[in-house]
Amino acid sequence: MLQGLSRYLTSFSSAAVYGGSSLRQQKHDLESTPDFIVATTGRLLDHVQNTKGFSLEDVEVLVLDEADRLIEMGFRDEVHAIVRQCKNPKRQTVMVSATLNQDLKELASMTLKEALTVTVQQQQRKTDLANLKLAQYLVRLKFDDVEKRAPRLSRKDREAEATKKMKRKRKSYLDPEFDSE
Repeated sequence: MLQGLSRYLTSFSSAAVYGGSSLRQQKHDLESTPDFIVATTGRLLDHVQNTKGFSLEDVEVLVLDEADRLIEMGFRDEVHAIVRQCKNPKRQTVMVSATLNQDLKELASMTLKEALTVTVQQQQRKTDLANLKLAQYLVRLKFDDVEKRAPRLSRKDREAEATKKMKRKRKSYLDPEFDSE
């Protein structure tokens, strides 16, 4: 999926990190500081410990997909170790799980701040789902534009500038009459 997405986002890069694959190639991929990394717990921790210059300190979004299965399969300690390595205070964490048992609640309390739980009841009918009106938008921002206009701004100010630009761009997609300039 990431490779398919990267066809449309030329500045987007990703790496797959998992056991049974070439460590040398993975190290090379990680040296290029990809935007997105999909990894198994063990191989990710292996790279954190053994790949020079690679760390999880600046991770902005951590997604723990199939979190319940990770715990069931005995990867609790590895998941905790990964979370401890992600030291960015602004990090967002998303846990996706089919179940919500006590083990997962403990992991959530350690991992998440101001957690929001979204549940889907099994008896929910397809007609209920059909009534949902969801819209998805992809807004591509060029952070270089912000850099060129305001090279002396702090990172926080550049992010604020980029956020303003994104809001203007999103509004322009929703309202064809809107003039973003």
